Amino acid sequence: MSNNVKIKPVINANDFIGISIIDNQITLKTPLCFRIENDDKLLKKNIILFLKSLSIATKQFEHIKQNDNLIGEIWPIDSYLWLIKDFVDNGFYYKREKTYSINGGKIEWRKTLKKTPIYSNGNIIYKDIITSRMTPTNDEISEIYKFCLSKSIDRIGWLFSYTFNIQIQQYKSIKEMIILVRKELSNTFDDIKRQRFEHMLATLSNINSTGISSKNSTYGIKNYYYVFEKMVNSFFNGIDEKELSKYNPVGTWHLINCEKQSSSELRPDTIVHKTRDGKQYTYILDAKMYKYGGLEHLDKKIDGLPNTSSIQKQITYGDEVKKIEKYVRNAFILPYNKELDRFKYGNDAIMLDKQRNLAYIGFATSSWRKNDDDHTYVFSFLIDFNYLLNNYQKKNDNETLILFDAIEKKLDKKSELFHNIF
Repeated sequence: MSNNVKIKPVINANDFIGISIIDNQITLKTPLCFRIENDDKLLKKNIILFLKSLSIATKQFEHIKQNDNLIGEIWPIDSYLWLIKDFVDNGFYYKREKTYSINGGKIEWRKTLKKTPIYSNGNIIYKDIITSRMTPTNDEISEIYKFCLSKSIDRIGWLFSYTFNIQIQQYKSIKEMIILVRKELSNTFDDIKRQRFEHMLATLSNINSTGISSKNSTYGIKNYYYVFEKMVNSFFNGIDEKELSKYNPVGTWHLINCEKQSSSELRPDTIVHKTRDGKQYTYILDAKMYKYGGLEHLDKKIDGLPNTSSIQKQITYGDEVKKIEKYVRNAFILPYNKELDRFKYGNDAIMLDKQRNLAYIGFATSSWRKNDDDHTYVFSFLIDFNYLLNNYQKKNDNETLILFDAIEKKLDKKSELFHNIF
């Protein structure tokens, strides 16, 4: 990794997490559990995945873009990667025009036959054969392509070992460039050209007024816990938002001289249904982007773990779901770095798989409930953050089953729960 790249882990997920480029100094502020791999190729891959993960929040949560949670510009990482690969594979994009000449290139029979032929010994001879060539032109679209490519390289070119030197001339505003590219997009049916123009539009549309001529840029959010929630939900294949909403607990106000009024709803992060032995089990998972799994040393054993209000809320979710479902379970999911010594060599967690991507750390209960119901035990698990980054968009049925089996094994031996026997 280049010397002008600094990676700074951030303890609090509410603080800025993202990337800033200022005067050629690149600073990555990553979640605490993001592991800096020794393998440079793997590290770069994980950095790209981390940067891509930021878009989960900016695409799915409109309010993030409407307040101070979004910092700087939105980077369309996929478009940057596509444009750089396109340039590496094909060179600069030029709009090509057909030019005609005599005796050189592809024969244009239609135009040639319009010429007056020569008749010789019963033969028809065309002296001047009209031919055509496709000639690249350095037009406005070509310049806009170079501009978009240059921006892509400014943002993420440092991740590649290529030496780029892109000379650009920006003589149009971002708005004007967008109009020109949209016009080209509407006039072509070539799939590759359409892809190219769409990625150019994505790049242009996410440049703010301060980012037009400057190489400096910032992209990040102040609430990465939204991203972690969505990655966990995707990893464990949670039910969709519409179905999820029927399990939302809600309070009600009964005011004098007024009809009853619903207060704000509580919303579980993830609910998963699994059929076991012919019965449907419902697992309520709450993703917690806490520091517990990212610290090598803790002042207290429970540092960085969900507090009483979080435990109460999880049990409340269980109460609500229990009105509809019969077999209900509760769990917290926290990120961790599996290579920390306290997890590799200590006894803070019990590994659930050989790769140590999933681990069990214990469970939480409350003093206000007798813990007769299964959902009043909130089991807590760790998932390796880098592993999650690489796999949240894939099917993870095996890992899901491993975690749910761990919960069932614990509940099968309730009498032993408080003796730390797994």
